[in-house]
Formats: sequence, structure tokens, C-alpha cells
Amino acid sequence: MRVVDKELYLGAALTQIVESTRFSSMRKASAAIGHYEINETRRLLIRYSRSPRGPWYFTFRPRDLHLIRDEMAAGHAFFLGLVCGTTATCLLTTGQIGQVLDLPTTEAQPITEAQSIRVHTRPGASLSVSGSGGTLDGKVTHHAFPTRLFR
Repeated sequence: MRVVDKELYLGAALTQIVESTRFSSMRKASAAIGHYEINETRRLLIRYSRSPRGPWYFTFRPRDLHLIRDEMAAGHAFFLGLVCGTTATCLLTTGQIGQVLDLPTTEAQPITEAQSIRVHTRPGASLSVSGSGGTLDGKVTHHAFPTRLFR
């Protein structure tokens, strides 16, 4: 079977999770590509950019944004993992996602437009993140993924 890009990039992130000493289980959380339940209590949506160097751009279609909003509204410990080529995986918490994406808070408010997130860094520096909803306060360290996922 031919290996496709999504398997390479999602596999890079999933390997880091599975090799963590705090990992115990993983399953698909929905039919959406890259949507997983980790250790029965955490939800993770992984997206990737193939660009060899930054800045890395991630586009979220309305159906992706509905999934993110629904996960956050359900009260799950929800995270967004952004695989930035072969440089890093940026992990955003629910609070950080709310800073960079403009998500309506109720299902009554429709999501009709795509949004994006931009991640960039300088050599040896932490990751800077901005998106359609604004710029992240502070930076994301390289070792946040997968460490913060298990806190």
C-alpha cells in the first residue's frame, strides 16, 4: 500500500503520543481525519502542513470549526495539534484555540466561513501563533507536545 502524506504527518504526532510514558490508550473520536480520544479523557484534533519551513498555515473549513466548537462546548479536555512540516508540532489548549479562532459560542450561530491559523518560529525559538480570531498571548514551546496533552 502506498503511504500518503496524511499518514506521514499524523503518524509523526501519534508516535510522540504513544511513546510517552503517560500514554495508555487511543481511539478515533469521530470519522473526521485526525480526530482522536487519548487516555479516554482527552480529545485531540491533528492537522498538518507539508511546508518544509515556516510560516505554516492551517485552514479550517466550517465543518472543522463545528467539530472544534462542539468539542469545546461538550467540556472535553480538547487540544489542537498542528504539525509544522518536520520542524515541530504545536499544541494548543482550549483557551489558546479561543484566542486564535473566532468561534461562535452556540449552535444557533452558524459557521459559514473558513478560518486559518498561522504558526511561525525562528531557529531555536518557541512557536508564535495567530489566526482569524487574533494573536496568541505568549508563545508555545516545542516540548508542549505531547507533554501538555497529559497534564
